[in-house]
Amino acid sequence: MIGRAMPAPDTRPSSAFERALPDTFTDGELLEHFVRFGESTALEWLIRRQGPMVFGVCRRLLGNTPDAEDAFQATFLLLVRKAATLSQPERVGNWLYGVAYRVARKARARSAKRASHEKQVATMRPSMSDDPPVLTDLRRVVDEELARLPEKYRAPIVLCYLEGKTNQEAAERLGWPLGTVAGRLSRARAMLHSRLARRGLALTAIALGEFLTPDSLSAAVPPDLFDTTLHSALEVAGGVAVEEAALPRVAELLDPSVGLLILEEAPRWATAVAVLALLLMIGSCAAWTASPSWTRSPPVGSLPAGAVGREADAPGDGAPSAPARESGKTCCGACRAP
Repeated sequence: MIGRAMPAPDTRPSSAFERALPDTFTDGELLEHFVRFGESTALEWLIRRQGPMVFGVCRRLLGNTPDAEDAFQATFLLLVRKAATLSQPERVGNWLYGVAYRVARKARARSAKRASHEKQVATMRPSMSDDPPVLTDLRRVVDEELARLPEKYRAPIVLCYLEGKTNQEAAERLGWPLGTVAGRLSRARAMLHSRLARRGLALTAIALGEFLTPDSLSAAVPPDLFDTTLHSALEVAGGVAVEEAALPRVAELLDPSVGLLILEEAPRWATAVAVLALLLMIGSCAAWTASPSWTRSPPVGSLPAGAVGREADAPGDGAPSAPARESGKTCCGACRAP
């Protein structure tokens, strides 16, 4: 985590950053320079570097529409707001991928709702330039499954396939041994291959590897969109409210009251376990409530000393004792007399 408050973006850049080429900095170093020193050039280079991947995600879910541009802007505005709190700055690409996917889904839901109100259901399925529908669907499904991968598998996929890093570079960014990166990449590909097959998209391992490339999964950011995003992001970093720095439809995507934007999802198995535990608890309570009162054991602390283990055998008032029940005779009550 970069543990310093982000100053206004007009702070004078450090001399080290001025003398160095920004392209030589890692994503984490660019983010740190922006957070610590407010260097606008660092943010500009970070958007240039990660923008094509982010815009590719937005376009695959929303098509070549204004909604895709809104989601792109909202993703980087959220980065500016959360930059100082990111615990792993070197994984900002993986973070941006997850955020872009969730923001784009939120924009798609908003678009579908708007289309429903306007009775234009046909606009709910955006067009994707000149790509065949099958390829468009494949890209969208790959995004869905990639976003569902555990973070430890998605991070190397994003670095090595979507950002074009080598295994060695990915290991350095992630702080993992080289063998761990290779193993998790292999496991991630196998998981994607299996999940796509279950959805009727049977790809060979070679075809999947060729599909997971920056050229296939990125999109060139229009210059006007880049300039608008950078300008709005710098204003937000300088303390301007999102509602003033961006268009209302962009700010709406970051408004929790319109729909909470979840940045980090709990593991799906954890949610299932929690639901199962809740159902079991409810079932146990219902069964206990419906059972006869004589089957409910009182708390141990409420019994007199020496009575534990004999309470169930003690007859109530007027009830025959155990010996009487066995002989078929009615107890006179003398056995219970003090």
